[in-house]
Amino acid sequence: MRSIITFPLILITVLASLVSCTPPPGDEGEGEGEGEGEGEGEGEGEEDLEAAPILTSARARAVGRRADKLRIDVVGIDLQDDAAALDVRFLTAEGSELLWFDNDIDGVLESGRSVVAFDAAAVVDTAHGYAAVVTISDAPLVPQQLARIELAVRDAAGHLSTTITVAVVLPPEVGAGVACDVRFVDDRCGSGLGCKGTPAVCAEPEAPVLSRLAYLLPDNADVDGPRLLAEGVDADQDVVVLHLEMLDAAGAPVVLDLDGDEIGDASTFDLEVNDDDGGAGFFTSLEMGLFLQDRVQQIAATPEDAGGRLGARVVTTMATATVRSPGQACSERGFDACRAGNVCARPSSTSSSGICQAVATLRTANCREAAVVEIAGPGSFDIVGDVAGPSLWDVPTGCSPNDLRGRPETVVQVHLTRDMASLTITTQTPHTTFDTILYVLPACSVDGEAALVCADDGEQSTASSVTLTGVAAGTYSIVVDSYGLDGGRFGLAVTAE
Repeated sequence: MRSIITFPLILITVLASLVSCTPPPGDEGEGEGEGEGEGEGEGEGEEDLEAAPILTSARARAVGRRADKLRIDVVGIDLQDDAAALDVRFLTAEGSELLWFDNDIDGVLESGRSVVAFDAAAVVDTAHGYAAVVTISDAPLVPQQLARIELAVRDAAGHLSTTITVAVVLPPEVGAGVACDVRFVDDRCGSGLGCKGTPAVCAEPEAPVLSRLAYLLPDNADVDGPRLLAEGVDADQDVVVLHLEMLDAAGAPVVLDLDGDEIGDASTFDLEVNDDDGGAGFFTSLEMGLFLQDRVQQIAATPEDAGGRLGARVVTTMATATVRSPGQACSERGFDACRAGNVCARPSSTSSSGICQAVATLRTANCREAAVVEIAGPGSFDIVGDVAGPSLWDVPTGCSPNDLRGRPETVVQVHLTRDMASLTITTQTPHTTFDTILYVLPACSVDGEAALVCADDGEQSTASSVTLTGVAAGTYSIVVDSYGLDGGRFGLAVTAE
């Protein structure tokens, strides 16, 4: 028996799906209902309404500034109020399966089918009607690659709704002076236009503006390289790259060996910027090579947008981050630093900026608010969630190369109601999108050095796996930590025996 449990950020919602009990869409579990049209589909429910959710309609659209994300909206009725995920199958215009998913994490796209958890818990009304969204980033091109999707809703007990088919559509393009959707969901401005203003309309584009650039020395130069941080404003939301120049103290170019062959390659290179979040601001960061500060004392950056428009060139000089005291305002993006034992975090969900707060206090609050997954006996569970925000735990010393600090993480608490022979945990699942480090704590509030077990990369992947044996009943905290600065979506497979 395998369960899917979704943990969206700090507010943790427990969902479940027994994926081994029912077939994927297109197999025995497929229903008779099928519909196509302008991204809309209609389907009939299963006869046993108490067992399976009913999928009444679905809509699939390519969204985002560059139409490179896939958004699927589903609506239906579920008497158990536990709809949790979508079973999807990608199809080409010719009706053949589009190989897009690497479900076994071997680096090869081997299937057009996958189970994708809802972005967040479904919104449920008093009549048991639900509405949910699934978003897939870096989606296939529409309609060149992806034309239709077979999909079914999966609930907490593993029951599937009837499978329906929907056409995937591109939102319409609108012209100059016409109202537009700044989220790039319902429509997009035509080529050469930006969606901006209040109210937002399609207007002539502007060059992006780089408002803040920092080249910061590492806390420990023996294990970390310097860090480049850049933020700015792009009203058109189409900035795509920063052109970087490596300079010495006098402003002369410094030629670097970019490919490790001990031959100088270039003094410039481009840093990609992802500015597709529905806001005018953009931010990007880069961890530089070890001891780069010995040769490069300044860095210049010039932003460029999708239309080739260049913003003003900005130069920054190597510096140490300003240290803030507890209670002082701080940058959540790392432009400054909090005093040791503190971290920059927002005091509440409604706050617009961060202040320096004690790590121990935040850790205790995080543990108190987190949900606990109950495991009463042998079985397997799939946990899906996100790693983001300030770092409250650090990887145990010696577990990962360079003993990295200050990376984002998420804690998943597991409660065993009885002793278990073993507990195996891995991030090697289709949902994991970043380089993970995994460790288990005997109590949620302790720091990483108290870990019972820890692991970094597996033999052939950046996923991590750990096993505990002779596990006594009680509550344990699984920490999914990030090797990089950004974190991302993760899937956690837990097997108790």
